[in-house]
Amino acid sequence: MDFDDAQMESLEGFLASGDLDAAVEMFASDLEAGGIEPFASAARGGFATTSSEVREWLAFAAGMHLQRNGPFPALYVEMNEFDINPGEWWAMVEAWASPLATFSDVESSAGPVFAPLADFITLSGWEDMQEAFAVTKNARDAAGRLGEPVERAWSSAVFLVHVQFLRLVERALAAGPLVGVEVPIAVTTHDMDPGIVLTPLLRQSVGSLTTVVERSEP
Repeated sequence: MDFDDAQMESLEGFLASGDLDAAVEMFASDLEAGGIEPFASAARGGFATTSSEVREWLAFAAGMHLQRNGPFPALYVEMNEFDINPGEWWAMVEAWASPLATFSDVESSAGPVFAPLADFITLSGWEDMQEAFAVTKNARDAAGRLGEPVERAWSSAVFLVHVQFLRLVERALAAGPLVGVEVPIAVTTHDMDPGIVLTPLLRQSVGSLTTVVERSEP
């Protein structure tokens, strides 16, 4: 779908500053102010999937990719096309074949290392937002396009879920170092640009002391 230019500019600004909390607040407030149901009532929800669950998934997937393919320079995490597939929300992680310093590198890169794995996580919670997309999708499929207020609400909801997912992964990585997760991680949702590239925390041992350091950009 075509996104509102002003909303896209706001998203790009929030991602450039790293302020995902402000991005979530803006798009949630926009949905509430618009008053279009059932999106407005779902605006203050969020994923029930925990940081611990995301961390366990990332560590497992990274370990499996390393075992199958050897070292890799980056990981790529993507949530599925949630707005037109509201029945189940999930995300996948792939080992990337070339370095990812910024999200724009994704398009110009060599792409993923191919190795089929059980590297998916089901995202739980936020059922009212899933229902909002399902109801509105059915109406859009029947009518072709809905009125401008509804289309803007749909767009705001897409941006909101997008930034909520980015924040979910960001918070999981910020909780501490992860065994096997030591390379940059690009994070996005399906068909959405821009996303972000996160640098994981590393555990560095010096003598008998262990300190946590932030990985520098490659």
